[in-house]
Amino acid sequence: ADRVAGPEAVFCDVLADAVVLLVAEDSDAFRLAGRLQQLNASAVGKTASAVICPPAGWRELPAQCAAAFDCLPYRFYLGEGGIITPDSLPFAPGELEAGPLPQLEKIVQAVTSGNLEALDEHLRLCLEALRKSSLSRERVQLLCVQLLARIEALRDDLRPEELSADIYALSRLTSLEQVLERIGRRAEETARLQYERNSDRFDSLIDRVQGYVDAHYCEEALSLTTMAREVFFVNEDYLGKLFKKKTGRKFSQYLMALRMEKAKELLDSEDGELLYEIADAVGMGNNPFYFSQLFKKYTGCTPTDYRSRANPPSQA
Repeated sequence: ADRVAGPEAVFCDVLADAVVLLVAEDSDAFRLAGRLQQLNASAVGKTASAVICPPAGWRELPAQCAAAFDCLPYRFYLGEGGIITPDSLPFAPGELEAGPLPQLEKIVQAVTSGNLEALDEHLRLCLEALRKSSLSRERVQLLCVQLLARIEALRDDLRPEELSADIYALSRLTSLEQVLERIGRRAEETARLQYERNSDRFDSLIDRVQGYVDAHYCEEALSLTTMAREVFFVNEDYLGKLFKKKTGRKFSQYLMALRMEKAKELLDSEDGELLYEIADAVGMGNNPFYFSQLFKKYTGCTPTDYRSRANPPSQA
C-alpha cells in the first residue's frame, strides 16, 4: 500500500487474484491505478486491469467491493491492462453471463487446444446466444472483434497488417452469420496450427511416459495417478486421455499387456522361476493366484500350461 499510494492508502489487501486498495476520497484514483499496474508489470511481466469505483461511505464499501469484482469479467471486451469503471461497461450487468460470454470463452479454448469438433459446436451455440441476446449491432461488432483478436494472437506468423485487414473486413459484413463464418474460418486455420503444435508436445510427453513405464513396470505401486502427480506433474485425467489418444489403449491396458508379455518371456526361459517370483518380477506383487488369473485372461491359458507348451519335456 505504501509503495502504491503512500499516505493516501486507507486499506490494502489481496482477495483471490486481485489487490483491493481503499484510498481517501480526494485521491487521484486513476493515477494510483496506473502506479499499481506499473508495479505489477515490473513484478510479473504482465499489465493488470484496474477497476475504479466512485467514492462511497463506510456502509457502502462491501457493495462497492462486490461491484468492482463484477467488473472484472469485462476485461475480455475492454482489453487487458485497461482501467474499468462501472459506467464504462459496454454491457448491462448479467447480460454477458447469461448470453454469449460462456460460448466466446469456449471458442477460444477450443482453438487453443486445437479441438475442431468443439470449435464447430461452440460457434453454433455462440450464434444462437447472440441471436437471443438484446445486444446492439455495435456491441456485437465489438464482441466479435475482440474474439477475432484473441484467436489471431495465438498465431506465431501473424503480421499486424493482416490483423488490421481482418478486422476491417469484419466491420464491412452485414449479417451476424457472415461475421461468425469469417471468424470461424480464421479460427479453424489457427486451431489446426495449434493441433500440430500441441501434437508435438503431446507425443514427446507420451514417449517419456512409455519410457518410464518400460523401466518401472516391475514396481507394484506404478499407476497413472502416481506418475501424473509425482513424475510428470500433470493432471491425471489429462494424461490418461493423451495416452489413449497416442497409443490407442487405456494406460491400465497398456501396463497390463506389458507385464503379461514380460511374464511370458520369463516363462519361456528355462530358469524355472516359481510363479510367485515371476508375479513379483512383473509388478504383480507376491500374489501368484491373482497373477495366474490375469495371465489366463490375457493369454487364454494358465502360466503352468503356458510353460509346459513353451518348454515341453525332452524325450528320452
